[in-house]
Amino acid sequence: MSIRPSRSTRSVRLAVAAALSVAVFAGCGAAPSGDPNTPAAGVNVDQGPVQLRGLVIVANAEGRGTLNGVVLSREDDTLTKISGAAHDATMTPAGALSVSESTIQVGANQPAAINRSRITVSSPDLKPGFTARLVFTFEKAGDVQVTVPVLDSEHPDFQTTGN
Repeated sequence: MSIRPSRSTRSVRLAVAAALSVAVFAGCGAAPSGDPNTPAAGVNVDQGPVQLRGLVIVANAEGRGTLNGVVLSREDDTLTKISGAAHDATMTPAGALSVSESTIQVGANQPAAINRSRITVSSPDLKPGFTARLVFTFEKAGDVQVTVPVLDSEHPDFQTTGN
């Protein structure tokens, strides 16, 4: 004689097992990284006293765009020049960038928004979806190099910042 649980007992056991599974697996997922940065489209770089935040070029299909982001420094400094090159799909330099006047005074621990200076960037090789290598030249801190994404000015998130 075999003892088989009744149909209602099996249903209760399945419901309890399902509830426990939900409770156990509900806590699974990506663990906090401890990184204080908010995910965003731009890139960040720290070099010496200089911090560059949220750097991105917003460009149109013709290769004309604007540079966006924030410059910070632990000491007074001046951004005197920005230069660089557009990358192709393999991240190989494809063509020099033409960058408008880019002098920005940076006070110690005072953020300076790059987009307020309306720095334009252009090259026939500058394409949304690719990247560009930029060199920020500071009077005191020297050169800071960074690769930044090139975003499409037609994207709704960037229509007010691009050309």
